[in-house]
Amino acid sequence: MYFIIDGILLAILFLVIFFGLKKGFTGNWIFNIIRTLIALAGGVGAAVGVYFLMSHFGWLEVMSDSVKDFFGRAKAPLANYVNSQSFLIIFKVIAFLPFGVVFAILGYVLFYWLLGLITKVFTVPLEKFRENKVWRIIDGVFGLIFNLAIFGVITLAIFGVIYTLNSSDLYTHVLGEGVLPNVNHSIEDGMHETLSAGVVSGFLYNNNPLNAMLAGMF
Repeated sequence: MYFIIDGILLAILFLVIFFGLKKGFTGNWIFNIIRTLIALAGGVGAAVGVYFLMSHFGWLEVMSDSVKDFFGRAKAPLANYVNSQSFLIIFKVIAFLPFGVVFAILGYVLFYWLLGLITKVFTVPLEKFRENKVWRIIDGVFGLIFNLAIFGVITLAIFGVIYTLNSSDLYTHVLGEGVLPNVNHSIEDGMHETLSAGVVSGFLYNNNPLNAMLAGMF
């Protein structure tokens, strides 16, 4: 099993090097991920903003009445709590859900499109520069370094978490003694042995500089 992990790591490393040199720093894939995350945050922010706007003008109060009436006709004991403040807030959220989904999608599309325009303003001139061989080499080197840094941080962080879980009783502090006792055993006999046995994964796993830091945190 360990050679599969080594194979996956080497395959990812090859792709990291290949696309780092080919796309360079300016065309790095991480910027598309950041663009997507910002657009998602913008969509959520748009939905939340509309929610508070509708709540401010009292529209949600009217919209939530039908939801309240629906649950009010339900059998006890649920019908006994429909007038509580907590349930009234839940009714508002339920009534707002269709509008929330629509505005979240619209916000995401709008932010994604605007970020695309902003990105083009910077990337189009840089792509022109990439027609120059010297700049293309420099950009490729920066892209390679950036990709390797991201790959290294993510890999070492995952390995460090597994190492920390294996070498400590962290799960007992979270779940308590005697709760799911097979969790730690599974990690120790599964992931730990697999990662330790590999040539590449074993070296990274056992010599991970994050091991000591994460173990000290937990």
